Amino acid sequence: MAKDPPYTYRGALKILGHGSDSLLNALDTVLGGFILSSVLTPVAWAFNLVDQKNEASGLIRKLVQTGVRRLGKAKGKERYELVDAAHTTIVVAAFFDVVCEGGVKVSKDRLNALGPSFDSVLDLEGWSGCLLSAPELTVSYLNLATLIGLDESSAATLKEKAILRYRAYFADLAAEVPEFSLWAHLGGLAELRNTGQAVLAAVNAQSRALDRLNEILLARGIEHDDVPTRRAKLLARSNQAVLSKPITPDGVGVVNQVTLPAVWRIYQVPRFRSAITTGDAPTSGYHWESLDVRDDLDRFLGSYLFSPRSVENPLLLLGHPGAGKSLFSKVLAARLPEEDFIVVRVELRHVNADARVPAQIQEALDLLINDRVKWGDLVDEAPERTRVVILDGLDELLQASTGERKDYLEQVADFQAAEADLGYPVVVVVTSRTVVADRVRIAPGTTVVKLEDFSGEQMTTWLETWRGQNLPAITSGRMGELKPDVATSLSDLTAQPLLLLMLALYSADPKAEPLEAGTSREVFYERILTSFVRRELTKALPEVTQDAIDEEMWRLGVAAFAMFNRDRQSVRDHDLGSDINVLTQIDSELEPHRLGQRIIGRFFFIHTDEADGHRDQDVRRAYEFLHATFGEYLVAHHSIRVLREVARTRRSTSPRRQYDDDLFFALLSHQTLSNRGTTVSFLTRLLRKLPTEERIDCVRALVHLVGEYRDRRGGTGFADYRPIPVDHLREMAAYSANLLLLLALADDDVPLVDRAERIAMVRLWRAGLPAPSWRSLIEVIDFSDEGKPIKRVPALPGWATELAYYDMTDDFGGLKNHSNGLALQGYDVNQFPLPKIIRTTGFLLTTVANGYLNEIAPDVQFFLDLERDNELVPDFSHSLYGLDTYYAVVHFLRMWLGQLDYETVYHLVSLAHDVSGPDVLDFNDFVPAIAAFPQLLVDFPTLDTPSKYDRKWGPVVLLAGEEIQNEKGRTLLRSLRRRVAQDTKAVEPRYQAMAALRWFAGISSRVEVDAAKDDRATE
Repeated sequence: MAKDPPYTYRGALKILGHGSDSLLNALDTVLGGFILSSVLTPVAWAFNLVDQKNEASGLIRKLVQTGVRRLGKAKGKERYELVDAAHTTIVVAAFFDVVCEGGVKVSKDRLNALGPSFDSVLDLEGWSGCLLSAPELTVSYLNLATLIGLDESSAATLKEKAILRYRAYFADLAAEVPEFSLWAHLGGLAELRNTGQAVLAAVNAQSRALDRLNEILLARGIEHDDVPTRRAKLLARSNQAVLSKPITPDGVGVVNQVTLPAVWRIYQVPRFRSAITTGDAPTSGYHWESLDVRDDLDRFLGSYLFSPRSVENPLLLLGHPGAGKSLFSKVLAARLPEEDFIVVRVELRHVNADARVPAQIQEALDLLINDRVKWGDLVDEAPERTRVVILDGLDELLQASTGERKDYLEQVADFQAAEADLGYPVVVVVTSRTVVADRVRIAPGTTVVKLEDFSGEQMTTWLETWRGQNLPAITSGRMGELKPDVATSLSDLTAQPLLLLMLALYSADPKAEPLEAGTSREVFYERILTSFVRRELTKALPEVTQDAIDEEMWRLGVAAFAMFNRDRQSVRDHDLGSDINVLTQIDSELEPHRLGQRIIGRFFFIHTDEADGHRDQDVRRAYEFLHATFGEYLVAHHSIRVLREVARTRRSTSPRRQYDDDLFFALLSHQTLSNRGTTVSFLTRLLRKLPTEERIDCVRALVHLVGEYRDRRGGTGFADYRPIPVDHLREMAAYSANLLLLLALADDDVPLVDRAERIAMVRLWRAGLPAPSWRSLIEVIDFSDEGKPIKRVPALPGWATELAYYDMTDDFGGLKNHSNGLALQGYDVNQFPLPKIIRTTGFLLTTVANGYLNEIAPDVQFFLDLERDNELVPDFSHSLYGLDTYYAVVHFLRMWLGQLDYETVYHLVSLAHDVSGPDVLDFNDFVPAIAAFPQLLVDFPTLDTPSKYDRKWGPVVLLAGEEIQNEKGRTLLRSLRRRVAQDTKAVEPRYQAMAALRWFAGISSRVEVDAAKDDRATE
C-alpha cells in the first residue's frame, strides 16, 4: 500500500484504516477506489461521496473512531501520525458533510479536472498542532468551494457552516484524545462539554520557571508499558539539577555578600513572538514588530510538543545576547517530565563544531554524565518516549566551524527524519542569536520563536524575589538594593534578564554609589563598569588603585573600538588580541587569541561565543557586549579621554605637529562616530561636562588638527593597528569628519570654516566614506550661515540627507533638480521653473521640515491650486519622483492631519494613489486618515481591502475613529474594522480605544466641529 503523508486526505484515511482492513475496503469501494488505487484523481472521490453521502459519512466516522481507539495505546511515531490523520480527516469531512447536506450538485467532469489541486488548496502541511482559527479555515474552505464551482455567495454560506462543523468534530476528538483536549482549551473552544478537566487545570495553573509546562505535559496522562531506565533517570537528574542552583555561577555574589536565589524561585518565563517560516528566517525587525507579543510560552511549548510537525523540523529559538536563551534551554530540559520525554541538552560551544548531529549529541552525553550513557541505549531502552534534543548556541557553532554550515538546520531535519523512519521520533530545539539566523537555510514550515524583553511586571516580580531572598542583609544595611523606580527608568537595560542581574549585583554593593532614577546615562555607565572592573581586580590584587582600574577600563575600551572600527557588534579573539598588543603596547608572551580571553573574557557583561575544536589551540571565541550601549559608551568615553590627553600634550620638537595625536588618529580614522546615535549623545554630554578651561583646550586642539588633517602622514607608534584594510582616502575622510563632529558637539566658540574648505571637506566625506557613514554624519552635523560647525537639533530625517549634501556644498543645481530639493531651503516654489510635481513635493516636505523645527502650520492653498489646475500629472518616466512624492504625502499627513479638512486630505490621498499605483500603496500609512475621514473608503474603493492592513494596530486605530464619528462614519469604519480583525474582541478593550484617541489628539475636536456644521446645514 503506497505511503501518503497524513496531512493529505488519502494518506489520512489510509493511516486511520490501518489494521481495519474491512472498514477501509468498504469505504474505498464507496469512494470508487480513491484510497487504495490511483484510478481516480484525488478529488473525484467527492462525487461518489455526494452520491453515497450516508454510507460514506458513516464509514468515515467509524474510521476516525477506530483511529481514536488506537490512539489510546499508540506511542511514538504512530501516535503523531494518527493525531495528524484524525485532524486532516475532520477538516475535510466537515466541508463535504455540509456540501452533501446542502444538496449541492457537483459536476463529475469538474471534479476530475480540478482534482490535482485538492491537496494544495487544503494546505494542511504546515499545521503545527492547534485548533485552526476561522481565518485559517476560511482560506481552505473558500478554495475548496471554488474548486467545486460554487459562486461567492454560496461559498461564503457553506464556509460558515463548515467551520462550525469542524469545531464540533474537534470537540468530539477533545473528549477522547488528550492532545486535542489541550488544543481545544488553548483555542477557547466553546463547544467543549466538560472534557479534559486535568488538561484544563494545567493550562490555567499559575506558572513559575516553566512548571506549568510540566503540568500540561503530564496531564496528557499517557500510560507507558515500561518504566524509565537507570540511564534515563541519571540523565533526568542531571537536567533537573539546574533548578536548585543559584541564578549565576558560584562566586559572583561572594564579594557583595549576596544570597543568590535559586533558578526555580526567580526565573521568569520569557515573553515571545512566534512565526512559521516560508523559507527565510523572519529575523528582520520589521517582520517581528508586526507580530503580537505573547506571555504563555509554556502553553505554546506544550501545544508544540504534541504537534506532529515538532518531529519533522527543528524549533528555532532566537534572542539577543543577555536575553536568556541558554538558561531557558536548561530550564526547558529540567521541566520536560521524565515519564514522557528523554532530554539531551547539547552545548554546541563544547562539542566538535564540524561533526554530524548524532556525534554532537553523543559528545554532549559524555560531558553531561561522564561517559555513562550512549544515545543508542537511550533510544532502544525507552522506545515509547519522545526524545528531545536541545542544541544550544547555533551562533557559536557557526563561529567555530572550519567550513560553511549553512545547511546545519537541514542536517538536523534529516536527522529527525532518519530517527522517525526507525520509529523513534525526535523533537529538536535550536537556540541562536537573532542576527546569526540568516547565516543558515531554514526549511519552510519551521517554527521560529523570538524571546522578548521583560515586561514591567516581570521586572518587578524579579526584584521582589531578589529582595525577599536578601531581606535581612538589605534591612541591616549590609547590602543595597536596586529600587523598582530606578529599574523602570533604565528599562532599556533592565528589561534584559542578565543585565537586570548585573544592576542588582552592582546595587547590592554597599560601597557602590547608589543609582537614582534621575542618574544620567554617562554617569550610570561609568559607575557600573568601574564597579565591575574593581570587583574583578579585587579577586587577584590585595589593593586596587585607580591606575589599575583606568588601565583595565582602557582594555575594555580597546574591545569596544575593535568592534566599532570593524563596524560589527562582536570581535574575534585573534583580532582583539592583536588590537590589544598594538594599542596598549604591552609586552606579552601570550598569543593574540589567548590575550583577549585573559583580559576581557572574564567579565560577565561581555558575551563570549565559543565553540570547541577539540584541541585547546583550536578553540575559537568572539566577544560581544551584552548590550550595545556598553560599547558605545566606552567608545565615547575613551574618545574624550584621548582627546584630553592630546590637548595636554604639545610637541616641542615639531613646529608642524604641535599635538601628539597618533593614538587619536589610530582610533578615529576608520569609522565616523555618528554611526551610532547613542555614541553621539554620550559624546555631547561628556564634552559639555568638562571644566570650561579644559574644554577650551580641547577645542583649540581640534581646530589645529582640522587645519592639518590633509598633510597628516600618520604616526609610527600605532601603524600596525589595522582593523580594516588600508584606505588612505577613507582615513582622511573619517578623521576629518570626527574632528568636525567633536567641534560641533562641543558647542563652544570655534573659528568659522572657510566656504571653500567646507565644500571640499563635505565632498571628501562623500567620496571617502561608505554611504551609511556619510549619511549618518550629515544627519547630525551642519554649518551655520557664518560657517561654524554645529549639531543639528533635532537630527535630520534620513530622507533629507541628499538635500543636506547639496545644501552644504552650495550645489544649487542639485537642489533644483532633485525631486525633494526645496524641502530644507523653504524657498518659494514658484520662483523655479520646475515641473509642478516636483514643486508640490518640495512644498510638502518644506512644511514637514519647518514643522519639525518651529511648528509653522502649512498654507495648503498652494497645493490645492496646483491640484485644481490639473497640473499634478505624475511622470512615470521618472519613477523616483513618484516615490518621493508618495513619501512626501505620507510625512505631510503624519504631521498635519489634525489641521486638514476633507478636501485637502482627499486630494493628498489621491495624489499618493496616482503616483504609486494601488499595488505599491502601504495601506497602514493611511489608517489615521481613514479613522478621521471614513468617506475615503467610499471615494477610494482600493482602501477598503482588509488584507492590506496591519492586523494588530489597524483595528485599534479604526476603533478609535468610531468614537469620534457620526453614525454614517461609524458604520463605514465598523465594517472595515471587523473585516480587518476577525477576532474583534482583541481590539475592543476601552483602554485601547482611549489610548488611540489620545494619540490622535486634535482630530477628535475638529471632526466633532465639522460634524456639528453638517448637522446645522442639514437643519
